[in-house]
Amino acid sequence: MAMLIALCVFSAALGRFCFLLRPFDNDAAIFIYMGKMVSDGGRLCHDLIDNKFPTVGLMTSVAYKAFGTCWPAYVLLQTTLSFASSAMLGRVAARVTGPHARLPATLFAVVFLNFTTAVFGGFQLETIQVFFAVLAAGAGIEMILSDSRADAFVAGLCAGCGMMFKPTAIGILAAISIAMLIRHRKLTLSFAAMMAGLCVPLSVAFLYLWKADLLQDMPDLCRQISTYAHETVFDVVELIKPLTALLLLGFPILIRGFICRRQRDAQSHWQVPAITTFLLIWLALETTGVILQRRMYAYHFLPMVPPAALLFGMMPRFNRAGSLGSALIPIALLSIVQAANLIATTKPGEDRMPLSDYLAAHAKPGEAVWMDAWPRIILETGLRPGARLPFTFLFTNYDDAGLDYSAGMIADFQRIKPAYIVLPIPLDKRLQYQIDFIPELNQRPMRRANYLAGWHRIEEYTLEHYDKETMVGNDSVYHRRAE
Repeated sequence: MAMLIALCVFSAALGRFCFLLRPFDNDAAIFIYMGKMVSDGGRLCHDLIDNKFPTVGLMTSVAYKAFGTCWPAYVLLQTTLSFASSAMLGRVAARVTGPHARLPATLFAVVFLNFTTAVFGGFQLETIQVFFAVLAAGAGIEMILSDSRADAFVAGLCAGCGMMFKPTAIGILAAISIAMLIRHRKLTLSFAAMMAGLCVPLSVAFLYLWKADLLQDMPDLCRQISTYAHETVFDVVELIKPLTALLLLGFPILIRGFICRRQRDAQSHWQVPAITTFLLIWLALETTGVILQRRMYAYHFLPMVPPAALLFGMMPRFNRAGSLGSALIPIALLSIVQAANLIATTKPGEDRMPLSDYLAAHAKPGEAVWMDAWPRIILETGLRPGARLPFTFLFTNYDDAGLDYSAGMIADFQRIKPAYIVLPIPLDKRLQYQIDFIPELNQRPMRRANYLAGWHRIEEYTLEHYDKETMVGNDSVYHRRAE
């Protein structure tokens, strides 16, 4: 059993710490930059354009205030949150079912919350969302068992904090409400306390949007996010992703619940049907929330882990190394292999971009620079972004996005006049790679054509106003001509 625990912890630590070798991945960099922007008084929709709500930057500004651009601190923060979430899930399972449920629930969460593929990037919103969801679930289960108004308030408070990152975090409150109706046949006072807790973070969000003069931008931002989801390529093949996630989560439950079913727990155990109902509804709502996001990347499935971990831990089984190992070792080994592959494919010098060193040495303080996926460059150099759009990936949002967003980007170039623009070389090869990789481009001819047209606008503007200064790796650095 000690060896099994050590293997699970090792796979989890490796699944997180391997990303120390690849700092400021695109997603991680934009979340950290959002925190920096809010800390510096910047505003989403005005200083940055992205498919996220302004509350993301509001929440990540806390981390930026604490850690600045210290990448290891962000990885350590998320590792700590994932292990804390695992420990809390074990405690909840023990309180509901008995002491025998603590270890399996904890180990299940340790393995899956740190699964290398789902931890992609090292710093993500889903890990923080899961942390608040687990807090909400613990309070919600206490509320279901005892009809406690205080726990109802905490459940609403924590779910509201999770909603600051992803609106789908509201699903856990729906699951708690249904379970309360099953358990107590009443909901009025508890529901009111839960809504009171929810109103605390929502009030903070409203106050921030009001003081930052962002309320009038929310309808357009909501339409932008809705269009992004609605225009995502979605077919039967995409349904394989949630089915794969359910199969991975269901594999340990199948092993421990049915293949090892003859190892019954000798002690009497008790389970409340309303709790099982709550967990099943919670899992179903989290799965639905992932599907509604349409672009289902591996990390989107992370919020499905907590309800699955509690279902796994609450099974009436002996905690034997054989049964637990058969359930968890295959997943832990898969995570270790993926982490080892990431380490093996990491190139020397990826801890800091060579382009950052060049720009830091040649650009003047306060000058602006633009390249595709510029947040990492900005974080590493302290320079200003040359346009509000951080990624040309947003050119894939809808059919005319390449034309619409590139027009706005050129307008930003004319207004900000970035000192440097960096283009990948060869550009056509880079664009072809994106076309082959992104379904929205290889399956939508009009979107592909407008995506290419948007990039060619950027190239034409650069050649018209900039001189090629040097090449750094596979990037060509252009310096603005004196006017």
